Amino acid sequence: MKVRVGASTDVGKARERNEDSFLSAPPLYAVADGMGGHRGGNVASSLAMRVISEIAQPGNWGQLSEQVREANRAILDQARGDRTLSGMGTTITAAFMDQDELHLAHVGDSRAYLLRGGEFSLLTEDHTLVHRMVQEGKITAEEAEHHPQRSILIRALGVEDPVEVDEFTVAVQKGDRILLCSDGLYSMVPDQQIRETLESTPDPQEASTKLVGMANEAGGMDNITVVILDFEEGEGVEVLAPDSGLKETDTGVTRQMRTYEPAAEGAPAGAPPAPAPPAATRPPDQGGFTAVVSAPPRRADDTILATAPEAPSAQVPQFEAPPERGRRRGRRRRVAVWIVAVVLVLALAAVGLRLFLDSRWFVGARDGHVAVFRGIPTQLFGTVNMFGLVKEFPTISARKAEGLAPFRDLSDGHTAGSEDDAFRIVDTIRKQLAEQRRSGAPSP
Repeated sequence: MKVRVGASTDVGKARERNEDSFLSAPPLYAVADGMGGHRGGNVASSLAMRVISEIAQPGNWGQLSEQVREANRAILDQARGDRTLSGMGTTITAAFMDQDELHLAHVGDSRAYLLRGGEFSLLTEDHTLVHRMVQEGKITAEEAEHHPQRSILIRALGVEDPVEVDEFTVAVQKGDRILLCSDGLYSMVPDQQIRETLESTPDPQEASTKLVGMANEAGGMDNITVVILDFEEGEGVEVLAPDSGLKETDTGVTRQMRTYEPAAEGAPAGAPPAPAPPAATRPPDQGGFTAVVSAPPRRADDTILATAPEAPSAQVPQFEAPPERGRRRGRRRRVAVWIVAVVLVLALAAVGLRLFLDSRWFVGARDGHVAVFRGIPTQLFGTVNMFGLVKEFPTISARKAEGLAPFRDLSDGHTAGSEDDAFRIVDTIRKQLAEQRRSGAPSP
């Protein structure tokens, strides 16, 4: 069966860079949506494409899922060796064509759809928190479409090893159309409109370009990547794109697939990218994958063209949530920051309270005697004294002092402006009690 391939990718209208990558390396095709911050998403998705491209040879379809697991290990290894890439990850939806069967491997929330005879069906299952909530009956499918946590992944490459990979096979038929896409398409364009566009646009490259444009017209809130596979009578592969990359040789055909690596650190915008490993260069902020893969000899009438990513559009920075493990790590960091902040605030509050109490004085009663205290005459929670004893005067009765009109509030604490003022109040009490005794007035 003949396969005609179209592919397009775009940064969208709200992202700073394109962290998507796609692979068109007949008989292998894939879409990856990278996550993990300024550089991580680019690196993770491109690395996944590079690793799985190693099996892009006829007959290797049985290795597809294991190669996806190998990509997972490669991403984890690279993140461990570079702190700036910590927490990076990527989704992946890969399809390997073998005669009349399409073998798929899937992790994350990129998707594969099948259009057959007017029926448009989703082949993959989103590995997201919201999808699990729908399965558990906690929310409806309609609520999931606008749920604030719909982008949280529960499975992705680069999170943990081993990774669980969904595997399944589709027996393709003449007239079938397979769509691989990142969530930047279906999160902006309803399935009905996607189906109508696929039905009304026969050329796969034109259809992929239209779908990307529709996502941008709807807001372009994420990177958008589309790969379309059409199945027709005949043999061979036709990969449609503006730049073919086709090379004829004496021994057969060499397919060029484009891979892109992050621009060199410190390189000015638009500057040529730094040299990369064999046959790899990355224009800034574009997705896609490049490698050189040798194919067995084919008939002269077979057509193999390569896909090239479209130029990015204007961009506005926007944060993207990391994969679930990255989110858990981020939550732990935020909790730690909050704990430190709370402890710091409490410590500062304690210091401030201590300074405040040290500047307050009052005269009160202790064990029936007049005494001078530092602090304020109250208790915190009814048990913690907000004051401390400075000096007790055993010769001065608190009961008798309260008999003097100015000091009837002595049991509640008679405030003073300073330590000297407090001791002057005590002297006043002593003198007035002495005068009371001399005058013969009755003691209270």
